[in-house]
Amino acid sequence: MAVYKKDTGCMLEDAVCTFCGYEHPTGFWHGSYGDVYCCEDCGTDTLPLLAADSIDGNGCETGCRALSRITGMFWKGFIAKISRTINLTEV
Repeated sequence: MAVYKKDTGCMLEDAVCTFCGYEHPTGFWHGSYGDVYCCEDCGTDTLPLLAADSIDGNGCETGCRALSRITGMFWKGFIAKISRTINLTEV
């Protein structure tokens, strides 16, 4: 996915991943305090660690509930991304 400036829609060629600081991002999030950019490697390797560290509580039951919610949100986001990238008139 290309990264775009909010005001102009132009691609940010110089954007880098917020987490590793050097890879070109393939995903982004417009947050309340600024934009967060993420490359594919950090999205699969770093963000799950951050999510796990963010869970308040301990024990298997808490972890299992959180994993279920994370999995659901992953599929919601993945479907949204796919729907933005395909042209349904060509299907």
